[in-house]
Amino acid sequence: RSGELEIRDGVTGDLLYIDESRRQLFNLAWSPDNERLAIAQIDGLAIFNTTTQSVETVLDVPNNRIRGIAWNSDGTRLAVTSFDDPRNLNSQQGVNIWEVTNDGFQELIYFGSPAFSVEWSSDSSQLLVADTLANGTFILDVARLGAIVHRFNDGGARRAGFSPDGTMVATL
Repeated sequence: RSGELEIRDGVTGDLLYIDESRRQLFNLAWSPDNERLAIAQIDGLAIFNTTTQSVETVLDVPNNRIRGIAWNSDGTRLAVTSFDDPRNLNSQQGVNIWEVTNDGFQELIYFGSPAFSVEWSSDSSQLLVADTLANGTFILDVARLGAIVHRFNDGGARRAGFSPDGTMVATL
């Protein structure tokens, strides 16, 4: 049942919730408090409340494929990467940082570089982004509005991750 949202008990394996809406779903990320899931769907990003088992808010992102989603450490911000067919002239692919509130999303930073994955540093001050094209893998400084701090892998990468202590970066 690929593409359906299922939430299961991690100990027993019991099914707790299933979304059978038949939307195309691509990726998800748990909030640090386990109360919300950010879900990438074909036309945007939904925030699903696991307590009420309902969608809190939806961000429309037409003509884009959200590839990477990551919550910051306190669950107030989402970093989202998108990558679309480069021939799609209506696409605004890249890296977005959104403030997530009960009322919806507020864009804080946009960095126009198609990307596959994103990960916050443990203190949420930086983002590690795997870009498939010209920018390679890079680290953005969130406080400096997305200024590039370091750049690696000029040929691009599909995945990247910080080590748990933040002293190393791995890419593929």
